[in-house]
Amino acid sequence: VDHIIPHSKGGKTVIDNAQLTHRSCAARNYTRLVEGTIGDNGLPEAQILLNVGHIAAAGATAGLVLERHLKLLCNQQQPPLIFGKNDGISKVNDLLRKADIYDTAQWRQVQWMADVRNSCDHPGTNPPTRDNVDDLIKMVKSLLTTFPLTFNA
Repeated sequence: VDHIIPHSKGGKTVIDNAQLTHRSCAARNYTRLVEGTIGDNGLPEAQILLNVGHIAAAGATAGLVLERHLKLLCNQQQPPLIFGKNDGISKVNDLLRKADIYDTAQWRQVQWMADVRNSCDHPGTNPPTRDNVDDLIKMVKSLLTTFPLTFNA
């Protein structure tokens, strides 16, 4: 993430004055910037990023919302499903499937979402497509509705 109007020339550090630089680095930096502050409200932010052409950052942001929600689903189980601090979507998804929170079809869908998120977070030969990230955002939104949190997270 970089300033559109440089800070040295009076540019403010706000989203409206932000631009993304190199795709993979920018996506990674953006997710670090917003991690822990976006919660489930990150989906509108992801949609805005996608609309203005920041595909990788949009997917990374939607992925953060997904990962956070899945971890909170684990935490609300009785007893809570235990995951490691650095465990990502795939490991948490496995825990939820093994606990029968959802079925294999839902597990596969979450794995696909994790793959799209990973293509946004890590440089590679297969960059994310606009359509895949748009689908990711829609699917995360659906998952939040289908598997709501039952306590104030």
